[in-house]
Amino acid sequence: MSAVNRHRVGPVSTAVVLGLLTVAIKWAVCVQGSYPEDLVRVAPWGFGYEEGHIAANVIAGHGFSITSAAGNLPAAWGSTLPTTSSANFLPTAWVSPLYPLLLSEIFRYCGIFTPAAASVVIAINCVAQGIIVSLLYLLGFHLGQRRVGFAAVGLFLVDPNAWQFLGWVWHTQLYSLFLLCHIYVLLRPARSPVWQGCLLGITLALALLTDGAAIMLVPITVFYVIRKKIGGKRILVGGTALLSGALLMTPWAWRNYEAFGAFNPLRGSVSTNLWVGNHPENRDESYHGLSQSPWHNQEEFQTFVSLGEKGYSQLCRERVITRVSSHPGRFLVDSLKRTTGFWFGEWWNGFAHIHWVYSAGLGIFTLLAIAGVYRGRKLHIELLLAVFLLFPLPYYLTVHGHGRYRAPIEPLICLAAALVFYREDKSPSQSQQK
Repeated sequence: MSAVNRHRVGPVSTAVVLGLLTVAIKWAVCVQGSYPEDLVRVAPWGFGYEEGHIAANVIAGHGFSITSAAGNLPAAWGSTLPTTSSANFLPTAWVSPLYPLLLSEIFRYCGIFTPAAASVVIAINCVAQGIIVSLLYLLGFHLGQRRVGFAAVGLFLVDPNAWQFLGWVWHTQLYSLFLLCHIYVLLRPARSPVWQGCLLGITLALALLTDGAAIMLVPITVFYVIRKKIGGKRILVGGTALLSGALLMTPWAWRNYEAFGAFNPLRGSVSTNLWVGNHPENRDESYHGLSQSPWHNQEEFQTFVSLGEKGYSQLCRERVITRVSSHPGRFLVDSLKRTTGFWFGEWWNGFAHIHWVYSAGLGIFTLLAIAGVYRGRKLHIELLLAVFLLFPLPYYLTVHGHGRYRAPIEPLICLAAALVFYREDKSPSQSQQK
């Protein structure tokens, strides 16, 4: 085997081993922490009721829908579902489809809200983080060889935000994986522009089908392709990315047209989140935006049911426009608080919402990432900077600074932080001059 081939195989083999070790470590900790039991018994299944109950409706044959049972809030059901005779099933695009559909398949074989289903959910989260670690090492190796690769993995393994949501029934880990895959395809050189374009379109579409907020990756991708590709390659990469992405998004767009009368591949709760994050009492609940959410407020849920999802979204849009236009200063101050909360935790309530170690971790890793970006400023890391600048924008404007919204880019934050350990290799000629 040539030296070139050995050089290629080395980092890939290391990445695979690190990924497998991560899966083993994460799973062992989850088992010791009794996460599967908690998933069934307490909070995380409750937290996941939006996606979990949509998944349950899918597997029960009611389609991608929200259940209105005798006018009761979905949150009041616990881990049970209403009977068909007492329920109305409303078509929804409240969340992106991929994770609820995945959950529905888990429910099909393991039962709805069962310990077995919970264990499979945890296993998938652990596997997703294992793949993330493998990609993280390869990206670190690409930027700064083994030192940066190992540093990125090590930081990710001790990052509280990489652990906090591991046992939650939500799409966070899957979204983080697809986002990192997309960045990996953008950063790594490809032999074939057609193949790279296909991968860009596929990874971006998968991210969008997991969380509509991935739309913030679109301008980053377009800019990067235009800047990095030349002539015909630019057209090939862009064209194949557009085609492959559109093919994956078309079924969801068509379904939304049939359900809501509009070709909108990104239908979701954007307007609703803008309202729940900026209603007059949001400060009283530390900007968590729950008191006005139709999933937590009986009156709002009744309005949601009567208007339908599309009509309720329009109502929230009108509310937000009225509220912001009449109190622009308040909106600006609240958005600035959410911005700082995204990067440094909820300082305005004394970091009381989650354990102080978690909040401290948010701030420490932000500072490390800033230091790493400065240290590696000559490494053409403009793609990382673009993600850090654009990705959080929707969360600055909508809901509180909960680290869950930052978790999808936490691997990239660890990658930036790892650049603190970057050392520029000196050429032999430079060494001889010394």
